Amino acid sequence: MALEDQKPPGTLLLVPVMRNGQPLETPTPLIELRQRVTQEVARLPEELKKPEPAQAYPVDISPGLRALAAELDRASN
Repeated sequence: MALEDQKPPGTLLLVPVMRNGQPLETPTPLIELRQRVTQEVARLPEELKKPEPAQAYPVDISPGLRALAAELDRASN
C-alpha cells in the first residue's frame, strides 16, 4: 500500500471510476471482465485459490504511508 502520489510496484487494484458523479470511462463489456478475472485468478498462487485458509499474503506498506500514519498517531495523542 502506498500514498496516492507514490508509484508502488505491481498493478493498482483500486482505481477511480467516477468523478463528480460522472463515469471516467465507458463501461467494460461483461465478457471482457470475465476474461480478465479468469486470467488474474489463474495468476494467483495455488494456496490462495483453495477454500481453506491460506498463509498470510504479504502486503508491503510504503515508507511514505508509514510516515503519514506515524504523524497522524502523534497528532491524535
